[in-house]
Amino acid sequence: MGKMTTRRKALAVEAVNPQDGKPMVVMFDQRKLLACRDRSQGQLKEAAYTVPMILQHPKAIFGGLLREADEPKRPQEEGWLCYCGVPETAFAQDGTETTP
Repeated sequence: MGKMTTRRKALAVEAVNPQDGKPMVVMFDQRKLLACRDRSQGQLKEAAYTVPMILQHPKAIFGGLLREADEPKRPQEEGWLCYCGVPETAFAQDGTETTP
């Protein structure tokens, strides 16, 4: 067996599957979450609270979007999904709650 590690490489968040409405898992790369943290407390809180809320209660979901340049390309995939919604709250740069 390979070397075991306790450091997470990704964070799993539940989302609505647009094909059948059932729950599915969406993975967030740890490097992108750390980049949010480094930019501001507000972005980190939006990643922690707003993103999961929109993934679980979207108003619309669009498919077939082009992937970011740093993401691996897989020919079997037809592009990314974009979940759209109206958050209940937003966060300022310092992490304080504000109106969306």
